[in-house]
Amino acid sequence: MSGWGYFKQVSTAEIERSARKALDAARKKGQVYHPVTIIGNKIARTWWGMSWCENLERYADYANRLPRGRRYVRHGAVVDLALGKGAVHAKVQGSSLYQIDIRFDPLRPEVEKELGEVCAQQIQNVEELVSGKFPENLKERFLARGGLFPSPREIHFKCSCPDWAGMCKHVAAVMYGIGARLDSEPLGFFDLRGIRTEDFVARAVENKVESMLSHAARQSSRIIGDDQLEALFGMDLGNAMEAPGHRKTEVKTPFVEQSETAASKRRGRPPKTAVQAEQPAETKRRGRPPKAAVQAEQPAEPKRRGRPPKNAGIPAGADRAQSLIRQSNYPEKMKENLIQLADSLQGEVFGNSRVCEILKCSAPTATAYRRKLHEELGLIVPAAGQGKGKYRFG
Repeated sequence: MSGWGYFKQVSTAEIERSARKALDAARKKGQVYHPVTIIGNKIARTWWGMSWCENLERYADYANRLPRGRRYVRHGAVVDLALGKGAVHAKVQGSSLYQIDIRFDPLRPEVEKELGEVCAQQIQNVEELVSGKFPENLKERFLARGGLFPSPREIHFKCSCPDWAGMCKHVAAVMYGIGARLDSEPLGFFDLRGIRTEDFVARAVENKVESMLSHAARQSSRIIGDDQLEALFGMDLGNAMEAPGHRKTEVKTPFVEQSETAASKRRGRPPKTAVQAEQPAETKRRGRPPKAAVQAEQPAEPKRRGRPPKNAGIPAGADRAQSLIRQSNYPEKMKENLIQLADSLQGEVFGNSRVCEILKCSAPTATAYRRKLHEELGLIVPAAGQGKGKYRFG
């Protein structure tokens, strides 16, 4: 801090370096952090995550703090974020590690009831809720003013930093981090607004079942009756149902005893073909057996005892890397980039600059991809004796 109330802006490289140190320190202490990792330029990718960020930018009171919050979350400063019942608890790395607590007022009962009715209108809405996704019908309710998103009056936050502003850049970073986290945990939104997810889904299923049962006795106009079928196909269904089916008769061929033919009574030397038919299929060969026969007689590879190798069934090298990447739950574009890195970096010691060169991306994006290969997939390890920040495929 220099002058009166002026803080020097932290550089992007310093934000990323401090965030990595905070994660390493927590790991050494046995603490489990859940950082917010942004890949690419978009903070959120699903319609509900992007809707959260768009709604956040409507708040005029926070306009001057939101850009710095976006900068912090994009460069990994939100090292820990957990969605809870009506609250969010997070840690943001700035000049120090700050604790942020945000509390949300519960959703109004009338809005919650309307939300349940919308979800129960169509069976696919219930199926999406059960599978952990937001129904598409809720999109208008999310984007409408005064809808499902909390207003500024319904948000209460606290940060341990010395900034006296109502919303500091650390709180803004956490608010954007919530939008990114909702991509992977969409039903966490219900927890934030004080709705028990299990009860809400159960009520939606119950309402849909009751609606289906109430219409079960009502005959649909799309069902064709028997009399309409007779007129449509020109046939009497009653006689057709009573007509016996035709059984397929089995024709048995009588056994005819073959008499002895003249050929069987032939005397003298039998023909050459007959002699060959009487000889065994394979004669015993003397001397050294052929090489192919020796190889065929060799026993199969003995069974390996003990615990199988860690990556049994996955090919080595680039094929193994591709197999692990394709088995992951990453988006297809991310899988393609990771496979490109695996093919290009085999057998070489590299750093983030090499990843930037291959993917034609920025340093933060390269860091995120390198972490995927190192910490989540375990494909690369730090290169011993090559200096800090150097890696190779393990």
